[in-house]
Amino acid sequence: MTMETIILTGFLFFFTKEDCLTCHEQEIRGAHEKIECVDCHSDIKDLPHKTPLKKVKCGKCHEDIESMYKKDIHYLLSLKGKKTPDCKTCHGTHEILSPSNVRSPLHPSRKKIFCTKCHKNVIAPKVYHTIKIAEKECFECHDKEVRDTLNTSVHAVLGCSDCHREVKKIPHPEKLESPECGLCHKKEYFEHVESIHGRAIKEGVKEAAHCYDCHGSHKIVKVEKEESPVYYKNLPETCGRCHGKEEIAEKYRIPIRNPYQLYEESVHYYAILKGKKGAICSDCHGVHDIDVSTSPKSKINKYRIPETCSKCHKKEYEDYVESIHWKGYIIGVKESPVCNDCHSEHRILPPDNPESPIYPLNIPKTCSDCHERYILIQKYGLPGKRLSTFYESYHGLALKAGNLVAANCASCHENHRILRSDNPLSPVYPDNLPQTCGKCHPGIKSTAKIHSVHEQISSLGARVIDIVRKIYIYLIIITIGGMIVYCFLDFLKKAREGVRYRYTEEGREILRFNKFERALHLIHLISFIILVYTGFAHHYPDAVWASWIAKLGGGTLRGYLHRAAGVLIIAVFLIKVFCMIFTERGRKQFLELLLKPKDIKDAILLLFYNLGLSSNKPKFGRFTFYEKFEYWALVWGTFVMGITGIALWFKNQSLNYVPKWVIDLFLVVHFYEAILASLAILVWHLYWVVFDPLIYPINKSMFTGKLPEEIYEEEHPLELKRE
Repeated sequence: MTMETIILTGFLFFFTKEDCLTCHEQEIRGAHEKIECVDCHSDIKDLPHKTPLKKVKCGKCHEDIESMYKKDIHYLLSLKGKKTPDCKTCHGTHEILSPSNVRSPLHPSRKKIFCTKCHKNVIAPKVYHTIKIAEKECFECHDKEVRDTLNTSVHAVLGCSDCHREVKKIPHPEKLESPECGLCHKKEYFEHVESIHGRAIKEGVKEAAHCYDCHGSHKIVKVEKEESPVYYKNLPETCGRCHGKEEIAEKYRIPIRNPYQLYEESVHYYAILKGKKGAICSDCHGVHDIDVSTSPKSKINKYRIPETCSKCHKKEYEDYVESIHWKGYIIGVKESPVCNDCHSEHRILPPDNPESPIYPLNIPKTCSDCHERYILIQKYGLPGKRLSTFYESYHGLALKAGNLVAANCASCHENHRILRSDNPLSPVYPDNLPQTCGKCHPGIKSTAKIHSVHEQISSLGARVIDIVRKIYIYLIIITIGGMIVYCFLDFLKKAREGVRYRYTEEGREILRFNKFERALHLIHLISFIILVYTGFAHHYPDAVWASWIAKLGGGTLRGYLHRAAGVLIIAVFLIKVFCMIFTERGRKQFLELLLKPKDIKDAILLLFYNLGLSSNKPKFGRFTFYEKFEYWALVWGTFVMGITGIALWFKNQSLNYVPKWVIDLFLVVHFYEAILASLAILVWHLYWVVFDPLIYPINKSMFTGKLPEEIYEEEHPLELKRE
């Protein structure tokens, strides 16, 4: 036990803690447990002592702390008569605990609560008793570069110890604690502590961003200065130092692996490069309060994304909050799209970029990600087949062919203000369709009745279209299948019998077609080939054989060629009609081309002959039954393709007289009739004029106008007999 020696009037008196406890119940505990009462209360001369006692002088033992305290704001204010805390206010009196003791109010875990009882504006209390070290002592070790850096910093007015408060002597430990910026920047500190970065720091994530990772350490420049790493032009790269590394994303399971690289391709970053103000990371994610998207407070929480984007895109936001998408989301449809579902997140491309989800050619696919998703259709009772019905329409086919001005989803439903179709304000409300369609098709009258491009299964038009489609499919299978079988049997018969003709220059030739007829045939042939190629290129624009012309000039060249070829074929057809009415040769040919009962009989007899069921081969006149069949099929096809083609060509005017489903029906008829005609030419016509062993390698009559007498005797004996 230690004791205080007090010399009074020449006598030596000894007082111990036990003497004091005779009156006082409280013992000395904690850090001062081993000292005597009189070590602090040295003014006690006798027991019992007088009261009040003089104020204890802690500096008698804690000289270094006292010297620091006398430079402290608390002490300086006390000299001016202000009521400020002294030693016992913070440390206590008889039970003083070391700040390292967890029960001490000054323990790091409790210090924040303790100090903020008085200092409501301080959120990050650090070491209180700090020694003011002269900066010249710091720069004896730290090089000139650090000093120059500090001089250009916003903290140039501060000394080293204002941030590094735990340094009490020089030299200090090599590794120092990170400065607590919250001593001065309370709001920012609090936001950071609560952010995903602050929580990660608490969890021991070494890569988590501290203040100095973004703002720098000694050279902290104002945000408005171009040298600052958080200047708006530099911030993406600053964030990208961490968020551009896939290994960090993989290590901490961050869903988006390379947001910085994606952002570098965005319209926002491109705007910055051009010297404009484009959105940067902090505009969307926040500055210090960055949080995960699942947090309700996060600016990128799905519920808050429209509001976040509205800072720059106010008009779009005002339209969007009226849409069925937003109204669906706020009533609990979590799959309902917000801005980033259509525009993407970091790699937001301009609408004219072919890779953008809102590029005209890509919009149907973007919308169909939800409107063709089976689960959503079933869950919310959405109408199905939105994409397939659109691509079957004229607009869909034109868009697939690369026509950028063809109507897409947004053309009719609008971009952001998408309303239900039964809303009178919706552009696709039935009464509004003429006006909506009239934006591109000004010829449509306001009284025109236009049906939805997404035809409903229960509607009359859809049933008619479905029936016609099925009829054509069966007709094509039966007709072309029958032609293949019929021609194959004829080929086998002639091959077995060795029927073959060899052209010689000595044989007699009979005139079959004059020059005018041959010229019309040549025009018809070229036009038909162009029509077939450009027509199927329109339906299959992604095919290797069609893509080049389908997408050349957005499909414009293909469209012009198709229409020009169609006009030529109709012109040839009308010229033939004219000749058959007003010329003697034409009238004679027309009568000979008329179908007669004998033609049906000849077709059956030839089939029996080829099958070996009859020994008599039928004899034909100027035109065989298969030539007549093909001719009248051509007449029918020209009529059907002409009517439907003209209606589709001038669909603006057509919609004034027929409902839209009729136009869609014409499109189906036009397509399947083209398939039927093309296959018929490939199978029926090519066999009888090319692959028929009797005339192989080709019937030259349409090029020379003449046919060898031997072939004429075989194919048209009745015609020779009449001559």
